[in-house]
Amino acid sequence: MGLAWVDAIIVARHARRGNVGRKLMEGVASWAHDKGAQAVALEVYASNSSARAFYQALGFEPVRLRLERAL
Repeated sequence: MGLAWVDAIIVARHARRGNVGRKLMEGVASWAHDKGAQAVALEVYASNSSARAFYQALGFEPVRLRLERAL
């Protein structure tokens, strides 16, 4: 299965309600599909509830959970 990976997406705070992020992610999905990818993946911090809600609204679903312990 081909997988496209989004390493980072950053939208200026003043542009966050203007669908800029949605358009960027739709562009990623279109590009990935054209390249034969079966899915698009990314990571988001568990504490970043607004980013998690954004990605889930775009159809992203959790597939794994990484746990850490500070030393």
